[in-house]
Amino acid sequence: MQLNVPLIVRLPGARPSTGRSGTLARTIDIAPTVLDLAGVRTNAPFSGVSLKPAIDGKSDDLGLLGYAETDIWLSDQ
Repeated sequence: MQLNVPLIVRLPGARPSTGRSGTLARTIDIAPTVLDLAGVRTNAPFSGVSLKPAIDGKSDDLGLLGYAETDIWLSDQ
């Protein structure tokens, strides 16, 4: 089973993308990516990584693994 959640990135002054990327993007990667794109350097520990190489078209495979879980099957509702 696969969970697909669109991640749409539009950078000011950047040329619009012409298609989709097959790069795995995880929600834990959003904060490091936004900071990297803004040029903010921090020593804060993040579980995620910047997706900037994929956004720049330098890499389609960042070697990331992801998973999703839900309690929908265990819920009373």
